[in-house]
Amino acid sequence: MKTTVKILPPALTEKQIAVLRALVRRNPDGSLLDVYQLLERVPGATRSAMLCSLRHLCSHDLIEEAGRANRGRSRMTYAATAKGYALVKSRL
Repeated sequence: MKTTVKILPPALTEKQIAVLRALVRRNPDGSLLDVYQLLERVPGATRSAMLCSLRHLCSHDLIEEAGRANRGRSRMTYAATAKGYALVKSRL
């Protein structure tokens, strides 16, 4: 008899969920978000707290660094993974 193990999603704070939702929605033109754009979309977050949240989400494979965009300066952009999309869709 096979036993299946259900992997539970990691415990996330409300701000981490807001970051993940923003990454799923992307920019209006469909481009990926950088840390400064995320700060505009998630109220009350500092840059250091945002970077900590991004590292946490990356460590749980919910988001990934997607490359760099040149918006005046070269900035890292982030994208939700399939696991991150699934988690957001299940919480809507």
